[in-house]
Amino acid sequence: LNWKNILIMIYNLPNHETDNTKLEKLELIDKELDKIDYWYDRELFKLYYSGETLDSLAEKTGISRNSIFTTIDKVRTIIKKELNEDV
Repeated sequence: LNWKNILIMIYNLPNHETDNTKLEKLELIDKELDKIDYWYDRELFKLYYSGETLDSLAEKTGISRNSIFTTIDKVRTIIKKELNEDV
């Protein structure tokens, strides 16, 4: 999966052609993700949205499922806040 596809999944956009507004939003999300200071948060978010489940990430990394969920939720909230969206 590439980032465009991952970000389409985040926002539940149709998998077919998207209009320019949606593509611009996806690019903004990608830029905001690049601004996340902690590599752990950023990379865990990327892994989750590349198709991993909370359980599979917990099993592969040895990190608790709750910790993974908290991190992903935190990053999602940061991105939405930076894009001035309702969280």
